[in-house]
Amino acid sequence: MADSADLRELAATFRQLATTLPDRDATAVVKAVGVKLAKEVDGPVAMATGGDGRMSGWATDKIVAKSYVRKSGTGFVAPTPRTRGPMRVLEDGRNAGRSTPARAGRRWNGRTRGKGTWTAAETRMEQVAPELFVAEVTRIVEGKLGG
Repeated sequence: MADSADLRELAATFRQLATTLPDRDATAVVKAVGVKLAKEVDGPVAMATGGDGRMSGWATDKIVAKSYVRKSGTGFVAPTPRTRGPMRVLEDGRNAGRSTPARAGRRWNGRTRGKGTWTAAETRMEQVAPELFVAEVTRIVEGKLGG
């Protein structure tokens, strides 16, 4: 699930901002914002799954995303390991691009149309990320200044 160009540009801007903060504070900002961004995935998933965040017939947990922070201080948001498959199906569909003949006596050939769930989540994260970063940096700076 690739990042969009806008998100990479935004990440570069915030990486530059993070260089002005001490490493510990910059990592705290990335962690806090990552947790909030991961929750933004819940909305598109709920819309695609009928509200419960689960896919019928799939033995998986609720489809959620998690934020990860690398040692370099950068972070990313991705579906949890157990929910990557279902998220892929929500994004692209099942058997997309493959010809799967229908079994005898059945009309359904095993294909489903993708709903663009991860793309919708990325778009939402791009919209809210700037204000989340500003709020978190402000919170840390106010804490340092005693405000």
